[in-house]
Amino acid sequence: MSKTNQDQCSTDQNKYTQVKTVYARACIILLAINFCLTGYVLNGVMKVQTEQAGGPQSSTPTLSTSPQTVKDVPPTLEAREEELEAQRNGVVHEKK
Repeated sequence: MSKTNQDQCSTDQNKYTQVKTVYARACIILLAINFCLTGYVLNGVMKVQTEQAGGPQSSTPTLSTSPQTVKDVPPTLEAREEELEAQRNGVVHEKK
């Protein structure tokens, strides 16, 4: 390659790889605005969903002060499957 051809080639590459700082700053500002607006909209949607659901509900279980008896404890999966199988076979079990 000749000297002028190399200079032109390097000049062409610089045109494509250089980014004007004004455009880069504008992109960063737009991304920040997008982030803020998305958070604002999601916050509003969550408030509307909470109001429609009947107010805030605690996600932590409350402890009961009364002791649980055997009747209060839900049946296990195996016990429930046995009960369903017995119903299919026509056998009736008394509940304890």
